[in-house]
Amino acid sequence: NDELGSRLGSHLSITSMESFFSLITGDDICIEVQGALRSGKTCLLKAIYRDCRYFGYVPILLTPDSSSASLSRNVVTLVDEQYGSDEVCKTVFNRIPRQRKILLVDDFDLIRHKKSLPDTLLQMFEFASTVIISRSETNAVYINSVDINSTSFTICPWTKVQRDTLVKNRCRMSSLDNLTVRHIISTLDEAVHAHLSLFEMTPEFTAQYLEYYISNPGVLSGGCHVAFSTVLYDGCRKAIRNTIADDGCQSPNDLTDTYLAVLASLALRMHEKKRSEIEVRELSELVTNWGKEYGIDISPKAAISI
Repeated sequence: NDELGSRLGSHLSITSMESFFSLITGDDICIEVQGALRSGKTCLLKAIYRDCRYFGYVPILLTPDSSSASLSRNVVTLVDEQYGSDEVCKTVFNRIPRQRKILLVDDFDLIRHKKSLPDTLLQMFEFASTVIISRSETNAVYINSVDINSTSFTICPWTKVQRDTLVKNRCRMSSLDNLTVRHIISTLDEAVHAHLSLFEMTPEFTAQYLEYYISNPGVLSGGCHVAFSTVLYDGCRKAIRNTIADDGCQSPNDLTDTYLAVLASLALRMHEKKRSEIEVRELSELVTNWGKEYGIDISPKAAISI
């Protein structure tokens, strides 16, 4: 609205989590994130969800798949899934002031609802003073028609021009010749189109692809296509080797697969329990028990660092 617009400025750019969370003051506000298809709206909301606790807020994430016609029952179910269903967890959550809670709604225009979307949006403020919604640019929600402070942002597209600039700048640091740089650019273009239905080709993941090609020049000369899992595991292995090397008491090459297996076991456990975080003590016990079960000397300290 006009009051909020004058407070925020007409051309405000959000370039960090700090600048984003500075918009949240405890007063009721709806922050809308809009963008084209596959522009990264879901990734952004998940990143905000992850960082909420760092900034002192308690988030609830609602998606079309987890939505139901009754918003109140829906929120109760989400709290049970994301924070625990026992009475202690519920009591602790209910004691948190509404001003410290943030409701994030991915694809707001696609969630199930009994009331109109504007009325549904207003009802969401019963549970949190800050509501952050994402929607497609083609689907209008008209948050300005709701009597609540609101502001809207559009995700800037990660274009091929920006991707090529990233490649050229990084390759310049490695003194690669122009032919190799062009080859990397064309290979990345192929990867973008090949993986379009699997994940977002974000700057971070583009950088991982790029580092893999620079470290493995034979991949380019052979003309073979590098799959997502190859790049992902290569990045994981490098991080694990560096961590174990810093630990100083174990062989990096021998234990890389062991740590990958432990992390896979941890991911499975968290997925089964529908959790996004794990306590350090529980992780340490998991690593210790895993090592005993398979007779492998594995350091909980190194696993936690990874």
